[in-house]
Amino acid sequence: MHTSIADELIGRLVTAAASIRTGDPLLEETQMGPLVSAQQRTKVLAAIERATSEGNATLLLGGTAPPEGLASAGIEGGYYVRPTILREDPASYKLGSTGQSPYSVSWRDEIFGPVLSVATFETEEEAIALANDSPYGLGHAVMSSDVERCERVGARLDAGTVWHNCSQALWPSTPFGGWKQSGFGREWGAAGMREYVKHKTVTAARTPGYSWEAYGGGA
Repeated sequence: MHTSIADELIGRLVTAAASIRTGDPLLEETQMGPLVSAQQRTKVLAAIERATSEGNATLLLGGTAPPEGLASAGIEGGYYVRPTILREDPASYKLGSTGQSPYSVSWRDEIFGPVLSVATFETEEEAIALANDSPYGLGHAVMSSDVERCERVGARLDAGTVWHNCSQALWPSTPFGGWKQSGFGREWGAAGMREYVKHKTVTAARTPGYSWEAYGGGA
């Protein structure tokens, strides 16, 4: 997020995340349930710990398990993690630097838990570099009142899906899939249908043994 709105926006994010109702996923009032297993909860909590101890992230909210009040709700056995927000240190980032990224594991990796990592930028170039500073590239979203900026920035993001002023909007007619380590192949759309097609190539020569000199020899 841009530095001009960072403090206000982060404050709103923390307030909103702190109010999320965590609990039994079968209850209508629940907004966030548990993780799938104890192993996954351990991995999520370890990633948060690494982000704050080895990286440049500051814990603003959460980072622990279980949330208060779960025991009284009778579901203390669930694999819960409190909604977590981490803020990356912008002073550590150098645009165009080489070597290991100065940003934490929470910024660069897919944690698969209730963890949001936020960072600030001053320029458009810095925002693009920050967004691409990950070995993954499934989806990005650009939010701006400037439509041309959305198009300009979106074209330079390394991801299989980019949203402009929206997020998670997926259509059956358009292909969906990631770039980089977010996988290969596509679902949905014509590209997705081709994943289920078996191709065959048949090459016919004019005379027996004809090779088009493809291997350096004569016909």
